[in-house]
Amino acid sequence: MAFNLRITMDELYSMSSSEYMGWIEYFNKRPKGWAEDHRTALLLQTTYQGSKPINFKEYFPSLKSLHEDNENKVNKAKAFLSQLQKKSKSTNKINLD
Repeated sequence: MAFNLRITMDELYSMSSSEYMGWIEYFNKRPKGWAEDHRTALLLQTTYQGSKPINFKEYFPSLKSLHEDNENKVNKAKAFLSQLQKKSKSTNKINLD
């Protein structure tokens, strides 16, 4: 973990347990090599001269995994907002009788 965070082992050992567990969670959510794949995809995107766009998720499974995770989060957020809007509309109705 010290290598990935680019810190010394002393800094890693002095880290609080909550910070350490936060980093564990961070790295568990991101596949190994995702940063390198992302950087390569950006370079390819800026230099690619083909007629069809490149689907980077085909070439980089780590980016596909991150994209799917982000799509799931967006879908959950949309569903939550939709429920809030429905609830808001039902509670804001005024009875004029």
